[in-house]
Order: sequence, then C-alpha cells, then structure tokens
Amino acid sequence: MKNKDDQIDFNFSRSIDFQKNIEVKGFENIFSNYLSSPSQSLIFKKHFKLLILELYYCWFESEKQFLSVSMSKRGYNSQSRYNPNAISSFTIKIIKFLKDEKLIDFFPGFFDLRNNVRRLSRVRASNDLRNEFRKINFSNKWNINHRKREYLICMDIRKKKIEYNDNFRSHEIREVVRNYNNQISKTFFDIPNLNDSFIIRSDKKKIAISESTSLSNFHFYENFEKTQLISGGWWNRFDIQSFGIYKNQLIINNNLTSYIDLLDYFFFYLSQKLDLKIQSSDVSDLDYFNIEQKCYLIMKGLNAKNFNSFYRSLSVEKKQYFQDKEISSENLRAILDTFQEKNSKLTINFFKQKDLRWSGFVSTIFFDLLKGIGDINVSLFLVKDKIYFPVDFGDIIASKIQKIIERQLNINKTDVKIYHCNPYDFKPKGFFGKIMAPKSNFSSRYLKRKNRYQLK
Repeated sequence: MKNKDDQIDFNFSRSIDFQKNIEVKGFENIFSNYLSSPSQSLIFKKHFKLLILELYYCWFESEKQFLSVSMSKRGYNSQSRYNPNAISSFTIKIIKFLKDEKLIDFFPGFFDLRNNVRRLSRVRASNDLRNEFRKINFSNKWNINHRKREYLICMDIRKKKIEYNDNFRSHEIREVVRNYNNQISKTFFDIPNLNDSFIIRSDKKKIAISESTSLSNFHFYENFEKTQLISGGWWNRFDIQSFGIYKNQLIINNNLTSYIDLLDYFFFYLSQKLDLKIQSSDVSDLDYFNIEQKCYLIMKGLNAKNFNSFYRSLSVEKKQYFQDKEISSENLRAILDTFQEKNSKLTINFFKQKDLRWSGFVSTIFFDLLKGIGDINVSLFLVKDKIYFPVDFGDIIASKIQKIIERQLNINKTDVKIYHCNPYDFKPKGFFGKIMAPKSNFSSRYLKRKNRYQLK
C-alpha cells in the first residue's frame, strides 16, 4: 500500500483541448523519432502532434495532472467549430499507439458506482516522455492556441454548448473577445506566495496555474444579446472558499493590483429582480457568513425547489460556507431555519426556483467594460464577482464601471469603491508604482514563471 501522499489523484485532470496550435516549434526531436515512417498518413501525424502537445501542456501545468480522454467515437466531432484542427476519433488509435510505445501511462475509464457517473480514461506522459519534455524550454512567446480558436461559445436554454451560424453581432463580439485574449496571453497573473502549481478548492479539486490555462471563453445564448458566462481561465475555477483565501493576493504583471467588487451592487440588483427594496443591513442572523457567502446563500435559496433541497445543497458545500468551523447537520438545519424565520421579507421569495442570473449580469458588466476601454492598453481579469486591474488604472476603470452600473441598473448615481490587493510589503518605485520586491516574499514557482515573462 502506497503512502497517502503518493496515491494518484485521478480527479486532478482536464479534457483534451482540441483548439491548440499544433505547429508550435520545439518538439521536432520528439516528432522526428516517431513520425519518420513513410507509411504514416497526414491524419496520423496531425493527431500525434496534438496529443504530444497536450501531454506536454498537461505536464507543464502540473506534473500531478492527467488528461481525460474518450475511448469512444462519440467523444469526438471533427466538424465542430470548436475543433479547428478537425481532430476525430482517430485520436483513439494514437492513444493506443502511445501506449504501445510506452510514451504514456494509461488508466482505463470505469463506472463510478459511488457517484453514479462514468469516468473517462486518464493518460499522462510516461517517465521517458517526461524526460524529453524536460529538454524543451517553454516560451510565453509561443502561439499556444490555434489562430482560429473559438472563444465565443453559444449555448442552448439548458446551457449546453451548441454549434451556430455567425451573424453581424457574433462577428462584432468575437473581435472584442479575440483582442482581449491576445492581451491576457501576454499578461502575467498569479499569486506570489503560492508554492504549489495548483490551488486546492474546498471540494479537494485542484486548479492548475499556467500560461496554457490562461484564456477566456465568453458564453452567449443564440441571440448573442448578453454575455451569460465567462470561463476557460484558471481564475474562473475558484470556489467561494478558495477565492476567500486568495482574493487579496492576486497580482497582475508583478505590479500593485486593485479590484472592484461587483457584489457591492448585489442588493441593488436583487431589489430589482424581486421588486423589493432590500439592503445588506436588512439581512440578519448570518454572523457565520461574509458578504460573498451571504449573497451566494441568498441566490441558492431563491433557486432551490424547497427547504430540503436547499439544506441538502448546503450540506454538500458546507466547507465553502463554514470553512474551518465544524457544523453538524443538525446545527446547519437550525441555522437555516432561524435565518428563514428572521428574514421573512426576503425568504418569502425562497424555494421558487428563481435563477437571478447573477453570473450573466457580472459577465455583461465585464464585457461592456472591455468594449468601453477601447485602445487603452490595460489587462483586466474577472474573477467571480471582482474585476482586477493594475493600480495605476484605478480612476479610469472606476469611472467606466460607474457608468456601466448606472446604465445596467437604471440608477442615477452610485459610488464605486476600489479595493487593493496585498502589496507584499513592496513600495512603489517611480511614477507607475512598479513593484520592487524582496525575493524572499515570493515562491520559487512564482519567480520562475515571472521570469518567463521577462518582468523585473
């Protein structure tokens, strides 16, 4: 029996990204060793390249991470607009080839009886392939993504990704989204004092921090009217608990960083959605929770079918809301009962399966901001409900956010508060406040990644 620390975490995995650029330079030695046979077709070479690259990126993101792969033809759609390389079920043959050549560790899929779901097969680079990977010098100048990568995702009413036909509106949106992704692909966004290459959430899932996990997909319904969701970046995978730990530690380009918290406007938004005037101070008996937890608890109650489903949902996510506090099931039920009784003005709206579409509101604000900044060269990041930006751009961003909020919520005047991330005991130097930091405050992982961006 292996030690617990040595046990394999199959949950630390990600799907194959079919939208990578397979013409990246630096892998010639690996390709030449296995793609020299005249009998190998172009389709073989294309699929081999993608899998080797994805194995590399997966290993580069974290040596403990796996790729989840489908061994069924139904797992592939070579005609999809989200698959610019036209990768097909031929991938299955390449996986078997890599396994036979001892280039991967292969773990077959299975049916998870505990969670009643089918688990995909997992693969990772073998020791021999990892040794080859260590000879490759990653460069943030690589064009990691395919030039036709689709960052604009269309959803049906069930929020399932669907194919779509372009129109004037989708072309207009895509231009904004593509420019934004070009900007953040050159931007260093990280947590200086994080030692590991990943963040652990309350559900024990891991979030890998890397250049190859730094992109943003914008989700719309078929009418392309409003942004509904933004996904794809490692920063989009925080849960309430992990974000509570790191929200003030995020840094852009090794500079002093600030953020605007859109939850400051949650009760304006809630009042409009419920046609009920209510403020944060009106919500009582939630001493266990901070403002983020309080707002998400309210959304969960509004969206729940009944009290029991509300209670069961909180029982599963207890660590997100109570963190280090040990709350028994009985105490949790009592807390929720008391909250419901003391806040009847609000909770009379609970258990009506009402989706506030808060993430859509937040995503729309961010998209409108991206359109509004025009040619201003500034890197912005939306992390849950908070918009991060370099401290020097605070006045510009705050002014634009104020106008967008007033327009979206139809209010005459509102204040915008700017919050500041941890300065790590650094002092501004010069007009633009460049961070000059003692290296002892930084993790070696952070410093190594910072150097790839050639930042001082």
